[in-house]
Amino acid sequence: MWKPSNEMIIFFSIIIGCIVVLLAASFFFPSSTHQSILDSTTIALEKNLKNLIKAQLDVEVTYVTNPTVTQAIAQIKDRLLPLIKDNPFKVDILVVDSPTVNAVTFPGGLIIVFSGMIKYTDNPEELASIIAHELGHVAHRDSMHYLERTFTLSFLLNLASGGRSPQGAGRIVHDLINSGFSREQEESADNFAFALLTKANINPEHLAEMFQKFKKVSAGKSGLLKYFSTHPALDSRRKKALESASAFTKHNKTEIKFDINWDAVKKALPSVLD
Repeated sequence: MWKPSNEMIIFFSIIIGCIVVLLAASFFFPSSTHQSILDSTTIALEKNLKNLIKAQLDVEVTYVTNPTVTQAIAQIKDRLLPLIKDNPFKVDILVVDSPTVNAVTFPGGLIIVFSGMIKYTDNPEELASIIAHELGHVAHRDSMHYLERTFTLSFLLNLASGGRSPQGAGRIVHDLINSGFSREQEESADNFAFALLTKANINPEHLAEMFQKFKKVSAGKSGLLKYFSTHPALDSRRKKALESASAFTKHNKTEIKFDINWDAVKKALPSVLD
Protein backbone atom coordinates (compact mmCIF):
# COMPACT_ATOMS: atom_id res chain seq x y z
CA MET A 1 0.00 0.00 0.00
CA TRP A 2 1.30 3.48 -0.96
CA LYS A 3 2.18 5.75 1.97
CA PRO A 4 2.61 9.50 1.61
CA SER A 5 6.02 10.96 2.38
CA ASN A 6 6.53 13.30 5.31
CA GLU A 7 7.01 16.18 2.85
CA MET A 8 3.68 15.48 1.20
CA ILE A 9 1.93 15.26 4.57
CA ILE A 10 3.35 18.64 5.56
CA PHE A 11 2.36 20.13 2.20
CA PHE A 12 -1.21 18.86 2.52
CA SER A 13 -1.38 20.18 6.08
CA ILE A 14 -0.34 23.67 5.02
CA ILE A 15 -2.90 23.79 2.23
CA ILE A 16 -5.71 22.37 4.36
CA GLY A 17 -4.87 24.85 7.11
CA CYS A 18 -4.97 27.79 4.72
CA ILE A 19 -8.30 26.73 3.25
CA VAL A 20 -9.86 26.06 6.66
CA VAL A 21 -8.86 29.54 7.81
CA LEU A 22 -10.38 31.07 4.68
CA LEU A 23 -13.62 29.15 5.07
CA ALA A 24 -13.88 30.10 8.73
CA ALA A 25 -13.18 33.73 7.93
CA SER A 26 -16.00 33.82 5.41
CA PHE A 27 -18.46 32.92 8.21
CA PHE A 28 -17.11 34.80 11.22
CA PHE A 29 -15.53 38.00 9.89
CA PRO A 30 -16.78 40.94 7.80
CA SER A 31 -15.60 41.16 4.21
CA SER A 32 -12.77 43.65 4.85
CA THR A 33 -11.31 41.49 7.61
CA HIS A 34 -11.84 38.39 5.51
CA GLN A 35 -9.85 40.00 2.72
CA SER A 36 -7.03 40.83 5.12
CA ILE A 37 -6.95 37.24 6.41
CA LEU A 38 -7.04 35.92 2.84
CA ASP A 39 -4.06 38.06 1.87
CA SER A 40 -2.01 36.99 4.87
CA THR A 41 -2.74 33.26 4.73
CA THR A 42 -2.60 32.37 1.06
CA ILE A 43 0.84 33.67 0.00
CA ALA A 44 2.43 30.26 0.67
CA LEU A 45 -0.42 28.46 -1.07
CA GLU A 46 -0.12 30.76 -4.08
CA LYS A 47 3.61 30.10 -4.35
CA ASN A 48 2.97 26.35 -4.25
CA LEU A 49 0.32 26.68 -6.94
CA LYS A 50 2.79 28.58 -9.10
CA ASN A 51 5.24 25.68 -8.91
CA LEU A 52 2.57 23.12 -9.80
CA ILE A 53 1.28 25.21 -12.70
CA LYS A 54 4.82 25.76 -14.00
CA ALA A 55 5.41 22.00 -13.93
CA GLN A 56 2.23 21.48 -15.94
CA LEU A 57 3.21 24.16 -18.47
CA ASP A 58 6.59 22.47 -18.88
CA VAL A 59 4.70 19.42 -20.16
CA GLU A 60 2.18 21.24 -22.34
CA VAL A 61 4.04 24.08 -24.05
CA THR A 62 7.25 24.85 -25.89
CA TYR A 63 9.21 27.80 -24.56
CA VAL A 64 11.16 30.24 -26.71
CA THR A 65 14.69 30.09 -25.33
CA ASN A 66 16.61 32.02 -27.97
CA PRO A 67 18.95 34.35 -26.02
CA THR A 68 17.99 37.35 -28.17
CA VAL A 69 14.39 36.96 -26.99
CA THR A 70 15.06 36.03 -23.38
CA GLN A 71 17.55 38.87 -22.91
CA ALA A 72 15.04 41.38 -24.26
CA ILE A 73 12.40 40.11 -21.82
CA ALA A 74 14.93 40.31 -18.99
CA GLN A 75 15.77 43.90 -19.90
CA ILE A 76 12.09 44.92 -19.80
CA LYS A 77 11.57 43.05 -16.53
CA ASP A 78 14.64 44.65 -14.94
CA ARG A 79 13.35 48.10 -15.88
CA LEU A 80 9.88 47.59 -14.40
CA LEU A 81 10.12 45.17 -11.49
CA PRO A 82 12.32 47.23 -9.10
CA LEU A 83 9.69 49.99 -9.19
CA ILE A 84 7.00 47.75 -7.63
CA LYS A 85 6.80 47.95 -3.85
CA ASP A 86 5.79 45.17 -1.46
CA ASN A 87 5.70 42.39 -4.05
CA PRO A 88 5.93 39.03 -2.18
CA PHE A 89 6.57 36.96 -5.30
CA LYS A 90 9.52 36.12 -7.51
CA VAL A 91 8.26 37.20 -10.92
CA ASP A 92 9.05 34.91 -13.86
CA ILE A 93 8.24 36.03 -17.41
CA LEU A 94 8.43 33.22 -19.97
CA VAL A 95 7.76 33.24 -23.71
CA VAL A 96 5.68 30.41 -25.16
CA ASP A 97 5.84 29.43 -28.82
CA SER A 98 2.31 30.11 -30.07
CA PRO A 99 0.76 32.35 -32.75
CA THR A 100 -1.93 33.43 -30.29
CA VAL A 101 -1.77 37.12 -29.44
CA ASN A 102 -1.96 36.77 -25.69
CA ALA A 103 -0.30 37.21 -22.32
CA VAL A 104 -1.49 35.44 -19.17
CA THR A 105 -0.77 35.92 -15.48
CA PHE A 106 -0.83 32.83 -13.28
CA PRO A 107 -0.67 32.75 -9.46
CA GLY A 108 2.56 33.56 -7.66
CA GLY A 109 4.07 35.93 -10.21
CA LEU A 110 4.23 33.66 -13.26
CA ILE A 111 3.61 35.58 -16.50
CA ILE A 112 3.41 33.83 -19.86
CA VAL A 113 3.83 35.89 -23.04
CA PHE A 114 2.83 34.13 -26.24
CA SER A 115 5.28 34.70 -29.08
CA GLY A 116 2.36 35.89 -31.21
CA MET A 117 2.09 38.90 -28.90
CA ILE A 118 5.72 39.82 -29.51
CA LYS A 119 5.22 39.48 -33.27
CA TYR A 120 2.29 41.86 -32.88
CA THR A 121 4.35 44.68 -31.37
CA ASP A 122 6.41 47.29 -33.21
CA ASN A 123 8.88 48.11 -30.45
CA PRO A 124 9.96 46.98 -26.97
CA GLU A 125 7.98 49.80 -25.33
CA GLU A 126 4.73 48.28 -26.62
CA LEU A 127 5.59 44.91 -25.12
CA ALA A 128 6.66 46.64 -21.90
CA SER A 129 3.19 48.21 -21.68
CA ILE A 130 1.58 44.77 -21.88
CA ILE A 131 3.97 43.34 -19.29
CA ALA A 132 3.27 46.33 -17.02
CA HIS A 133 -0.45 45.50 -17.25
CA GLU A 134 0.22 41.85 -16.37
CA LEU A 135 2.37 42.96 -13.45
CA GLY A 136 -0.71 44.78 -12.22
CA HIS A 137 -2.51 41.42 -12.09
CA VAL A 138 0.45 40.00 -10.14
CA ALA A 139 0.42 42.87 -7.64
CA HIS A 140 -3.36 42.62 -7.16
CA ARG A 141 -3.22 38.80 -7.03
CA ASP A 142 -6.09 38.61 -9.51
CA SER A 143 -5.33 35.04 -10.60
CA MET A 144 -5.42 33.73 -7.04
CA HIS A 145 -8.64 35.58 -6.26
CA TYR A 146 -10.13 34.06 -9.42
CA LEU A 147 -9.20 30.54 -8.29
CA GLU A 148 -10.65 31.15 -4.83
CA ARG A 149 -13.98 32.10 -6.41
CA THR A 150 -14.01 29.39 -9.05
CA PHE A 151 -12.71 26.12 -7.60
CA THR A 152 -13.83 23.96 -4.70
CA LEU A 153 -11.90 22.73 -1.68
CA SER A 154 -11.80 19.20 -3.10
CA PHE A 155 -10.42 20.48 -6.39
CA LEU A 156 -7.62 22.41 -4.68
CA LEU A 157 -6.75 19.38 -2.60
CA ASN A 158 -6.68 17.29 -5.75
CA LEU A 159 -4.33 19.83 -7.29
CA ALA A 160 -2.12 19.72 -4.20
CA SER A 161 -1.25 16.10 -4.99
CA GLY A 162 0.95 17.50 -7.76
CA GLY A 163 2.27 14.93 -10.22
CA ARG A 164 -0.26 12.33 -9.07
CA SER A 165 -3.09 14.46 -10.43
CA PRO A 166 -1.76 16.58 -13.30
CA GLN A 167 -5.25 17.08 -14.71
CA GLY A 168 -5.92 19.49 -11.82
CA ALA A 169 -3.08 21.83 -12.75
CA GLY A 170 -3.99 21.39 -16.41
CA ARG A 171 -7.54 22.51 -15.75
CA ILE A 172 -6.33 25.65 -14.00
CA VAL A 173 -3.89 26.43 -16.82
CA HIS A 174 -6.55 26.19 -19.50
CA ASP A 175 -9.15 27.98 -17.41
CA LEU A 176 -6.94 30.99 -16.75
CA ILE A 177 -5.86 31.18 -20.40
CA ASN A 178 -9.43 31.07 -21.70
CA SER A 179 -11.25 33.03 -18.98
CA GLY A 180 -10.83 36.73 -18.44
CA PHE A 181 -10.73 38.84 -15.32
CA SER A 182 -13.55 41.20 -14.46
CA ARG A 183 -13.80 44.62 -16.06
CA GLU A 184 -12.89 46.20 -12.72
CA GLN A 185 -9.78 44.03 -12.43
CA GLU A 186 -8.69 44.90 -15.96
CA GLU A 187 -9.17 48.62 -15.39
CA SER A 188 -7.27 48.38 -12.11
CA ALA A 189 -4.40 46.62 -13.89
CA ASP A 190 -4.46 49.37 -16.53
CA ASN A 191 -4.14 52.05 -13.86
CA PHE A 192 -1.28 50.12 -12.30
CA ALA A 193 0.42 49.95 -15.72
CA PHE A 194 -0.01 53.69 -16.36
CA ALA A 195 1.68 54.52 -13.06
CA LEU A 196 4.42 51.91 -13.48
CA LEU A 197 5.25 52.96 -17.05
CA THR A 198 5.41 56.61 -15.99
CA LYS A 199 7.83 55.74 -13.17
CA ALA A 200 9.95 53.84 -15.68
CA ASN A 201 9.96 56.81 -18.10
CA ILE A 202 7.93 54.89 -20.68
CA ASN A 203 5.04 56.77 -22.26
CA PRO A 204 1.66 55.09 -21.54
CA GLU A 205 0.68 55.92 -25.11
CA HIS A 206 2.18 52.56 -26.06
CA LEU A 207 -0.61 50.77 -24.20
CA ALA A 208 -3.13 52.94 -26.05
CA GLU A 209 -1.47 51.84 -29.30
CA MET A 210 -1.85 48.20 -28.34
CA PHE A 211 -5.53 48.67 -27.51
CA GLN A 212 -6.02 50.26 -30.93
CA LYS A 213 -4.28 47.35 -32.63
CA PHE A 214 -6.44 44.83 -30.78
CA LYS A 215 -9.58 46.61 -31.89
CA LYS A 216 -8.58 46.85 -35.56
CA VAL A 217 -7.88 43.16 -36.06
CA SER A 218 -10.36 41.63 -33.63
CA ALA A 219 -13.09 40.94 -36.17
CA GLY A 220 -13.08 37.29 -37.21
CA LYS A 221 -9.83 36.46 -35.40
CA SER A 222 -10.99 35.48 -31.93
CA GLY A 223 -9.02 32.25 -32.15
CA LEU A 224 -5.76 34.11 -32.60
CA LEU A 225 -6.44 37.19 -30.54
CA LYS A 226 -7.24 35.95 -27.05
CA TYR A 227 -6.07 39.18 -25.47
CA PHE A 228 -8.88 41.14 -27.05
CA SER A 229 -11.60 38.59 -26.27
CA THR A 230 -10.79 38.67 -22.56
CA HIS A 231 -10.27 42.42 -22.19
CA PRO A 232 -13.53 44.41 -22.39
CA ALA A 233 -14.24 48.07 -23.22
CA LEU A 234 -11.17 48.78 -25.33
CA ASP A 235 -12.41 52.23 -26.37
CA SER A 236 -12.73 53.55 -22.84
CA ARG A 237 -9.49 51.91 -21.78
CA ARG A 238 -7.65 53.43 -24.75
CA LYS A 239 -9.07 56.84 -23.83
CA LYS A 240 -7.70 56.52 -20.29
CA ALA A 241 -4.34 55.42 -21.65
CA LEU A 242 -4.21 58.52 -23.84
CA GLU A 243 -5.12 60.70 -20.86
CA SER A 244 -2.25 59.16 -18.95
CA ALA A 245 0.05 59.75 -21.93
CA SER A 246 -1.01 63.40 -21.99
CA ALA A 247 -0.18 63.74 -18.30
CA PHE A 248 3.19 62.07 -18.97
CA THR A 249 4.02 64.71 -21.60
CA LYS A 250 2.57 67.60 -19.60
CA HIS A 251 4.90 66.89 -16.70
CA ASN A 252 7.87 67.14 -19.07
CA LYS A 253 8.68 63.47 -18.81
CA THR A 254 11.12 62.36 -21.48
CA GLU A 255 10.73 58.78 -22.60
CA ILE A 256 13.82 56.64 -22.25
CA LYS A 257 13.78 54.06 -25.02
CA PHE A 258 15.00 50.52 -24.55
CA ASP A 259 18.33 49.71 -26.13
CA ILE A 260 16.96 46.63 -27.86
CA ASN A 261 17.11 45.70 -31.55
CA TRP A 262 13.43 44.80 -31.87
CA ASP A 263 13.70 43.55 -35.45
CA ALA A 264 16.33 41.07 -34.26
CA VAL A 265 14.07 39.95 -31.40
CA LYS A 266 11.15 39.29 -33.73
CA LYS A 267 13.35 37.48 -36.24
CA ALA A 268 14.61 35.24 -33.43
CA LEU A 269 11.08 33.97 -32.80
CA PRO A 270 10.04 30.63 -34.35
CA SER A 271 9.76 31.02 -38.13
CA VAL A 272 6.40 29.24 -38.18
CA LEU A 273 4.86 32.57 -37.14
CA ASP A 274 6.25 34.49 -40.14
